[in-house]
Amino acid sequence: MEIPESPYSTPEVAKKYPYIFNAGLRTPTFFHSAGRMIPVLREIRPDPIAEVHPETAERYGIEDGQWIYIESPRGRIKQRAKLYDGIDPRVVTSEHGWWFPEIKDPGHGWEISNANILTDNAFETCDPNMGATNVRVCLCNIYPCEDK
Repeated sequence: MEIPESPYSTPEVAKKYPYIFNAGLRTPTFFHSAGRMIPVLREIRPDPIAEVHPETAERYGIEDGQWIYIESPRGRIKQRAKLYDGIDPRVVTSEHGWWFPEIKDPGHGWEISNANILTDNAFETCDPNMGATNVRVCLCNIYPCEDK
């Protein structure tokens, strides 16, 4: 069964958001959202990473290591682009669970780079067999950040 939001199930959405976003990129540095406050781990992975195919990045003038916006119909986050030719040019993968302990507000800047901002957890799009929300895949667009 096709997922609720994809180039095939929602072609009208794909016109504005032509890339398939996958929040399944994992790093051995952190366990889900845990460990962001541990200095040595942040030295290893100081910023959230989004993998983008070099051809896709070139289309938008995005360079390796540059901050980019990833936007879906539900919101926008920013992460650092990692150009990777092992990914399909139609896909953008992202680390999930990001927050910034150095930001001293109650949410620690979770809304800046957390992939959950982009995904859909609406009841209407739950899997009819299991009731699970579609928390990893949706449509997105990317573009360079104007700020750093």
